[in-house]
Amino acid sequence: MSNTAVARQALNALAARQEAVLTRIEGKTDARQRVWSSAPHIWSLAQILQHLGLGARALLKSERPGAKLGGRVKFLVMRVVLKSPARLKLPPGVPLTPAPDVSWDDAVASARGTLQTWSAYLDTARQDAVFMHPFAGGLTTDQAITFLQDHFEHHVAQINRLLTTLPRQTT
Repeated sequence: MSNTAVARQALNALAARQEAVLTRIEGKTDARQRVWSSAPHIWSLAQILQHLGLGARALLKSERPGAKLGGRVKFLVMRVVLKSPARLKLPPGVPLTPAPDVSWDDAVASARGTLQTWSAYLDTARQDAVFMHPFAGGLTTDQAITFLQDHFEHHVAQINRLLTTLPRQTT
């Protein structure tokens, strides 16, 4: 299987996982709960989803064909950190903070649209594509998709915590 085929398979799995999480959220929450935040520094469900879309879009826009790849150790450390229960702060200068008033529909459209953009990119992906990550450095296409999966799962844990603290549904 070519690198593009592997990346597409992983991206399709991510898109399916994202749809399953969206379906679960929409089945357990009402419109008010999806944009509710317990404090200004705590993201709502919509903000988490918008952040995921912003991150995936920023990574795609960071493509630098032929750039130097980051070290495998940095990539593996990033994966371990994302799989840990640690709460992470955005790296300085990374503009991926979601809007405080993002709507659920806009956040869903952003997240879905970004994965569709990645899918279209894979149709013409360069073999020497390198995506610049602020911590791990240059990532191959396969590594970039793996990061998107790990990043998504990291935030699924945050979503699961948030689902247990939401105010009661409105009737």
